[in-house]
Amino acid sequence: MYNTLMDENHNKIVIVDDDPDMYRLVQMKLEESGYQVQVANDGISGLALVQKEKPSMAILDVMMPGMNGYMICRKLKDDPDCKNIPVLLLTGRSTESDQFWGIEAGADGYITKPFNVDEVLAKVEELIQK
Repeated sequence: MYNTLMDENHNKIVIVDDDPDMYRLVQMKLEESGYQVQVANDGISGLALVQKEKPSMAILDVMMPGMNGYMICRKLKDDPDCKNIPVLLLTGRSTESDQFWGIEAGADGYITKPFNVDEVLAKVEELIQK
């Protein structure tokens, strides 16, 4: 549920992940919950898509071709037009060091694969409401 006074991008989410099985699962759950989802399959096109669309949230894998999720996150947080877009890292990188670098890059949330899709939805809704 979201505030209808928010701008039209409030329910737009960009997923940047090179694994079709992963992003389709998350995309399906988000779309069932009323979100508009766009997907990019590599870091460079993902960064460009987020900068162009200015969604209400970006969900990033870490290990991808072109540019990793940490770099995308840092570039978004350094961009005055995108710095307030919440970023959720959804990744197979699960060590404390990986999580440290995700937070250091500016990520607002970090969920490791394998994941429960309902947990992802709950985190998305939490971060968008902030």
